[in-house]
Amino acid sequence: MRLRLNRLRAVGNDVPPAEIEFGGGLTVLSGASNTGKSYVAQCLYYMLCGQTPPKPVRGDDAYHTLLLEVSAESNAVSSPFTLQRGLRGGEVALHERSIDSWTPAGEHTVLAWKHSPKNDANLSRFLLRLCGLEGRMLQFRSTATRMISFNDLKRFLIVNETAIIADTSPVYPTGQRQEKPLEKATFDFLLSGQDATGVIVRPDIKIEKAKWRAQSELFDQLVAEAKIQISSLSAPDAIQLAVAETRVTELVDANDQRSSAIAQLNTTRREEWKTLKARQARFEAVEQLLFRFGLLKEHYTSDVTRLTFVAEGEFLLSQLSEVKCPLCHSQMSAPIDDAVPSATRAKTIQQSCLAERHKIERSIADLEITAAVLVEERQQLGEEIATVQGRIRAAERAINDELQPAIAASNKEMEQLNQIRQRAAGADTLRGRLRSMEDMKKALGPEPKSKRVPKAESPTGTSLQQRGRRAFGDEIQRLLTDWRYPNAGVTEFNEQMDLVVNGESRFGQGKGHRAVLTAAFTIALMNVANGRHPHFVVIDSPLTSYKSADAYSVEEDLIRGFYESLITTPVDQQVIIIENYDPPADLIPRLRHIHFSGPAGRGRNGFYPPVT
Repeated sequence: MRLRLNRLRAVGNDVPPAEIEFGGGLTVLSGASNTGKSYVAQCLYYMLCGQTPPKPVRGDDAYHTLLLEVSAESNAVSSPFTLQRGLRGGEVALHERSIDSWTPAGEHTVLAWKHSPKNDANLSRFLLRLCGLEGRMLQFRSTATRMISFNDLKRFLIVNETAIIADTSPVYPTGQRQEKPLEKATFDFLLSGQDATGVIVRPDIKIEKAKWRAQSELFDQLVAEAKIQISSLSAPDAIQLAVAETRVTELVDANDQRSSAIAQLNTTRREEWKTLKARQARFEAVEQLLFRFGLLKEHYTSDVTRLTFVAEGEFLLSQLSEVKCPLCHSQMSAPIDDAVPSATRAKTIQQSCLAERHKIERSIADLEITAAVLVEERQQLGEEIATVQGRIRAAERAINDELQPAIAASNKEMEQLNQIRQRAAGADTLRGRLRSMEDMKKALGPEPKSKRVPKAESPTGTSLQQRGRRAFGDEIQRLLTDWRYPNAGVTEFNEQMDLVVNGESRFGQGKGHRAVLTAAFTIALMNVANGRHPHFVVIDSPLTSYKSADAYSVEEDLIRGFYESLITTPVDQQVIIIENYDPPADLIPRLRHIHFSGPAGRGRNGFYPPVT
């Protein structure tokens, strides 16, 4: 049974779909850096039970949904299927149709992305059914088994650009110590086909004894602490407890009354503040009016003085009978208005000035009357402001100096009384807890013991698994030979489960050689795990870091051998290679080649269309 990856597509709003199609046999995705090649591997990892969405890349802002079309071959389950998942996270929607027939509102089933052995409505169980591996069990410790998940397999199917050069064994793809037993069990299952279905594991006596001792020590500690607390607790008698209860009730009632009084005073204070602000605003307005009236009175007084000066001046000028030129002392010409005698003209001007002065003096009198009223209002406002401020201060003193201190004193007294009540209640509680813990300690029973039994043979030591490893090593050797890898030879595992090729461990090689060996490990595992492998692998940058130690021609020879060998991959298998450099030009027509050229290049820009 095989799981085939057909097409990966991203869709968004008002943008064309971004899609890449995978074929049977060998597919090579190559091209410029920063065009989204590794992003494709991240999307596949995410769509196949991954937790973390792919890292954002240039051009993905307008896209929101990833689609992956898969199909099952050689099994009774219908195909194809389209998996839908949000590009930023979430669960998975399963559509039983091809990707071209998919619609956002189409009928679908929601699957959880995380594996669960108790609920089959999850993506892992669905993919395992397509591969014919649902329900297979892994024994990763002598005392523990669990159902295999698709994530267990995926670690050996999709190798990213970091894992390809890691200095840890490919048997342990995550490199995490706590995951090693499970990864080793998955690897052994892929090689041998042996699973732990029907295996009854014996309890781990070390765990059982440690658990018993921890519980026993905990109960002993809790019992001892409870006894100490009971012995040191001076519980009050019934009379003290009754007096405390009565006094607490009295204090609570008194504090309720004080709180009500504070609330009333606060209400009164808010109203007084409103009155105070209104009086102060009017006081400032009266002050401003009085200031302006003073300026007006000064103006009126100045006008009276000016009119008096004009009248007196005209009177004096009218007494002059003859006016001579101050320069030549000759007789000046007569006035233009000879028809009006000078005495008559002077009298008229004096009368006009006198009338205007009387008018201004009446205005001054009216102004002084109004100012007197305002002065009286200002005095009254000042007295009212002082009175309101006094009431506000009185309310604040009542709150801060009387009511709140009284409440604080009552609360302090209640704390002391509550301690008496708590001691009484605590004593009863402690006695009940002590009895309960003593009962649980008895129910724990004696410390578990077991007879020493012969250690069961490790699953890794069975002849079937040994034969699987031997066949696996031979397949790696065959691949390396076909690839023209330098010093290809007998391949086996050391005690750390690392590859040893022709006597040299993978750990001791440079990152370029480690990458080639990891690629050989991944592909060989697919080839030998017949019926236990989904029959597809995705390998990111197996050749990018490789540099020959001798001559450039040797490096080219390995690259050519690598592609010439993988071109022969059967169409019922899928090998997807992601590389920076294109395969040899004469081999490209014999494989499925997708080239990402970048924004300034030729051909396809990248996974997403260019940003405009």
